[in-house]
Amino acid sequence: MADLVGKDVVLFGLRREELNGEIGRVLRYDASEDRCAVKIESTGKTFKVHPDNLEEEDSDEGESDYDYSDSATPSDEESGWSDKEENWTPTVPVPVPKVPALL
Repeated sequence: MADLVGKDVVLFGLRREELNGEIGRVLRYDASEDRCAVKIESTGKTFKVHPDNLEEEDSDEGESDYDYSDSATPSDEESGWSDKEENWTPTVPVPVPKVPALL
C-alpha cells in the first residue's frame, strides 16, 4: 500500500480501541511486515498499522493543520524507529546489567 504514503488516513477496526477514529499521516510502508507507519495527529506518536485498518481521509474536509515535521516530536532515531533495517527493529540500546568480575 505504498500509494497511501504521505496521505492523511483514519484508523478503524483496531484492537486498541482508543486509536479507532484517530487521524494520522502515513509516513512509510514496510512490505515485509505489510504495515504502514502512521503518525497520529492528536498525539504525534507513530504506530505500525495494517493497511486494511486505514481509510483515506476525505479531501473534501480540507487539509490538516497538523505540522508533521514539528521538532517537538522525536525523530525516528530518537524514538527508536529505523526503516533502514529490514523489519523496523528498534534502535534504542537495551541496558545490559553489569556482571561482577570473578576472582
